[in-house]
Amino acid sequence: MPPPPAEKKSTLSLTRERLLAKFGKSKESVIDPVLKSYNGRAIDLTEYRKIENLVANTIRDARRKGGRNAIEDATAAARAAVSDVSSRNDPRLKPVVELPKQRPFHLQKMQAASAGKTMNAAGQYDLIVQYDSYMHAVEEKDRLQSEKQKKEEYRKALDSQMMAKRAGMANEAQKREEERLAMLGAKEEFKRDSERRATRMKQKKLAMIQEADEAQRSIQRRRRREMAEREAERQESLQRMQRETAEAAMEERKRKAANDKRLNEINENIKDAIERKRRARQEEAELAEILAKQQAGTQPHSPTRGSHLALPQIAAAEANEKAKADALERLSNRIKQIAQTIGKSVGDENKRREEEEDRRLQAHLHAAELASRKAEADKRARQEKAKRDMLDMLSQQVQEKMQLRRFEDTVNKRQGEEYRKMAIAALEDEVEEHRQRRRRRADMDKELEKQICFTNLTTEEDRMEVDLQRRELELNQPLFRRMAAQRYKEKECAKLLLSQKADST
Repeated sequence: MPPPPAEKKSTLSLTRERLLAKFGKSKESVIDPVLKSYNGRAIDLTEYRKIENLVANTIRDARRKGGRNAIEDATAAARAAVSDVSSRNDPRLKPVVELPKQRPFHLQKMQAASAGKTMNAAGQYDLIVQYDSYMHAVEEKDRLQSEKQKKEEYRKALDSQMMAKRAGMANEAQKREEERLAMLGAKEEFKRDSERRATRMKQKKLAMIQEADEAQRSIQRRRRREMAEREAERQESLQRMQRETAEAAMEERKRKAANDKRLNEINENIKDAIERKRRARQEEAELAEILAKQQAGTQPHSPTRGSHLALPQIAAAEANEKAKADALERLSNRIKQIAQTIGKSVGDENKRREEEEDRRLQAHLHAAELASRKAEADKRARQEKAKRDMLDMLSQQVQEKMQLRRFEDTVNKRQGEEYRKMAIAALEDEVEEHRQRRRRRADMDKELEKQICFTNLTTEEDRMEVDLQRRELELNQPLFRRMAAQRYKEKECAKLLLSQKADST
């Protein structure tokens, strides 16, 4: 069965025991009033150092004042009880009367007996002197025995104090070792935390660099894609314009060919009409000639053929022939007049028809020309409208691309600002962490300075702890040498350094 756990002491009682072990039980009247102000409060290492310095300063001030108050009387009584002052410093026991400067009587008697001489009986004065000498010897013996007893008691008290001191020093050494191990553990943990933090920051920086590279690559890919799209759109627009230009040229050629064909047809029609008119005129002329020939064929033969006729008949025939000639002349004149009238009307009609046909052709040509001009103007307007629409669309696309680029630039700037703020925050965190590390290191240095006692062994308690301080110095020599190598508190460390020979002993 395991033993029951020991009762856990409070920090106030542990502090009191440590202070009593350091300053002695005679300093209870000084220690207790100081500890009353810390009743109910947690006492850490810093507070303990403050309490220890306060008690030491109180004792030192009490010694300097040299008053006769209760604390000094108690301290003087305790010091007188367990002091290590030599007997040479104590006042000698003075006899009532002045002793003669001669040997004691019993010694003289023994010397005379050894020499074979006799001595007279001692007188009253000699008896008094002998009694005083005997009593002085007895008192001296008692005094020596009491001094020896006091020394034994002092040695025992000193041994008990040294044992308590060694136990306290062992406890303090154990606690310092535990604190050192805790500090080393904290230092290792801090180092691991720093390494992990540095690793995280490095990973974060690498991630930020990778993100920045990826963003740059994405921007480059987007720009290349936009350039390819713009180039494709430009090529498509160029091909469309070339295609529209070719179509316009083809339509223009077709229109010109149609116009040429129409003009050729009109010219052929005009030529055919003129030829028909010419043939009609020729046919009319031939018909008129035939009619004239027919009319001329109906006239009587000449009078020579019937010379055997009688004169009256001849006269009648001549008159008839003359009448017929007149009639024929009138008929020919009438025919000529009619022919002239018919030809004029036909010519006028033909001329009118030609003029009407010319006007119709001119109107048709004018209408065709107006239609072609209107179609060309409409086509040109459509082309201009298509060009304007295409240019508007291109400008709108360019504006949209510019707006998208400005938006992306704004987003990239904001992202860059965020990355910059993150980087600045990370740098500030690193600086703050470095500052905190330096502050913690400075606090550790201050704690180390508080733990290292730079003393000169001036007080009686310091003289009692010479061997312990020597042992502590020897134990902490590696630390002091390291501090001296790092030029930390050079003057104080130089006082604490021991020689290699003394350290090896």
